[in-house]
Amino acid sequence: MESPMGLDALRRMVASPGGTTIEGLRRLEEGGLAKWSAVIAATKRARSLWC
Repeated sequence: MESPMGLDALRRMVASPGGTTIEGLRRLEEGGLAKWSAVIAATKRARSLWC
């Protein structure tokens, strides 16, 4: 997803402090959000090579 807002701003919009969404996001950050960033970057690069 591309947005002019940063991730922190998007988080504040959708996650209540102490709620389920923020807890899920916290777990993603601890265990693998960086991996998803790598997948997204590779996907974008692959698309740029094909088009």
